[in-house]
Amino acid sequence: MGRKPRIDIAGYCYHITARGNYRQNIFLEDKDKKLYLNLLAHYRDELGFTIYAFCLMNNHVHLLIKRTDRASLAEIVKSINGRYSKEFNKRRKKQGHLFQGRFYSVIVENEIYLLEATRYIHLNPARAGIIGKAEDYVWSSLRTYLGIDNFPFVDKSYLKYFGKRPSTMVEKYRIYLDEAVDAEKNLLSGS
Repeated sequence: MGRKPRIDIAGYCYHITARGNYRQNIFLEDKDKKLYLNLLAHYRDELGFTIYAFCLMNNHVHLLIKRTDRASLAEIVKSINGRYSKEFNKRRKKQGHLFQGRFYSVIVENEIYLLEATRYIHLNPARAGIIGKAEDYVWSSLRTYLGIDNFPFVDKSYLKYFGKRPSTMVEKYRIYLDEAVDAEKNLLSGS
């Protein structure tokens, strides 16, 4: 039985996850993560998609993107991950697959889910126990949302749902993040 065809429609947002082959690390040093972000920015311009959020974990990546009619999801992910794999292997004099099979993608159908997906991506390093506070993780778009760093290729325009003034938007987004962290603590503690 063949695999199901991927739903891939221009104008829609997608939460994409790509894992290392056999769950191996795909980023071994900061230099690797910088390369991936440079490729993300490059292909965003070349293929015309919007990046709402990202998080680079050691063995996988999360991307929240909106594609246009210029390139399919497969073309976007193949361009970024293919070029990254080539550079990664070349630098280490290796061959073979770096990423595991097909990437995972799910349509982000509405603005509420867009907010939830972004929050999930931004909290991923803290949930995984890599870092205490998600905002301290430098390989995520969260720091751009909070005004700590600036990845200019990240579109954070939907922060408008959190207010009209930039300071209000950031503060309300922080509260939105904290609500999820508090809910998880309560769930784990049995409250």
